[in-house]
Amino acid sequence: MVAGGESQGRGHDPSLLGGRQRLLVFRGQPEDGNVPPMRNPLAPLWRVDRHLLLRRAGAATAFTFLAVFATGWPLRLPETPLGIVSLELARSAARASDVVASWDSAGLSAVATANVILDFSFLASYAVLLAVLALWSGARLAVGRSEGWLVAGAVVGWIQIGAGALDAGENIGLLLMLGGSISDGLAALVRVVALVKFGLVAFGLVWAAIGLAVGLGRKAP
Repeated sequence: MVAGGESQGRGHDPSLLGGRQRLLVFRGQPEDGNVPPMRNPLAPLWRVDRHLLLRRAGAATAFTFLAVFATGWPLRLPETPLGIVSLELARSAARASDVVASWDSAGLSAVATANVILDFSFLASYAVLLAVLALWSGARLAVGRSEGWLVAGAVVGWIQIGAGALDAGENIGLLLMLGGSISDGLAALVRVVALVKFGLVAFGLVWAAIGLAVGLGRKAP
């Protein structure tokens, strides 16, 4: 009975697992040694063929980006040089109203709405892509180093999922403003959410670049 318990405990010890399994189970901090280690909540993304997932997520991101770019380009007017981003970063209801009015007068209201709706598919694609890249980078950085890089990769991956969620919330705010529900509070909220989202996505891209540069030539577990 004791031997079985010890064997079971060793079976849960991440230090006895291979690289891929260590990515799925984090080392915990139990007080008595009997608490199971914390599970990696992004483990399902790593159990599938990650190369296939990267290719599919990358293709989906590229396709949806082109769709968003194509529908967003006509929105770049002299009054709105950044296109839909001009509305995302509007500081006040007055500025947001000017942006929406410029598209209304140019007959682009439906285009702006379509652009925001298409962005929902883009945000889902890039969030998954950046999350997988975060795990990949963490795994590469962990080769010959601390397992903490694996944990860091999962944390960055969740940050990218959070960026996608913020993007979805931002899009809801944009649709409300395009529908005429414009206020200083909503404009300010959309601006803050957009800026945070941009920062988180930039962080994810930098993390992926570091994993590629530092881990070049290293094989991920």
